[in-house]
Amino acid sequence: MKTSAHLDQNALTAAITFVFSWVVLLPVGVIVTGKLLNQRMKIEAGAGQRLRIPVPGLFTIEANGAEVILGFAFYLVTLLVFGAAIGSHVAAWVKEQFGIEPGQFNALGFVSSLGAVTISFIVFLLTKPWQTRAQVKSRTRRDQLVDRLTMKQTGIDPKLLAEVKE
Repeated sequence: MKTSAHLDQNALTAAITFVFSWVVLLPVGVIVTGKLLNQRMKIEAGAGQRLRIPVPGLFTIEANGAEVILGFAFYLVTLLVFGAAIGSHVAAWVKEQFGIEPGQFNALGFVSSLGAVTISFIVFLLTKPWQTRAQVKSRTRRDQLVDRLTMKQTGIDPKLLAEVKE
């Protein structure tokens, strides 16, 4: 016979598991994944999309526009692929590896969030446009030529002009 304390503990465990899997880890995974993928896949999206998680006194993590779209899209694709590939085994794996038993769907959400961040980080690293020393020298030389031409044509020291960001 189960006591009410045991039922309360089960309800509390279920609530904490749900909050961690879907209210904390999902948005953090979506934001991080979106930010990483948006560095490589520049897409245009309206400014209306915003996902923000403030942790008072510590930090605020936020995604806007295309970052939100890419993050959610990649998370959902990861959820679909992981669900189809390892869905029936994921709860047991999470219990064995992490020592928690969040339930089948919560475990799938947990693994999909971690998987989306991991895969997007690997994509980010593998597609990073590494700059060679020659490219850096070439860019420096070009900047010096532009500065000289600006000074010659306008008489204005380019170092005094406001910086223009892309």
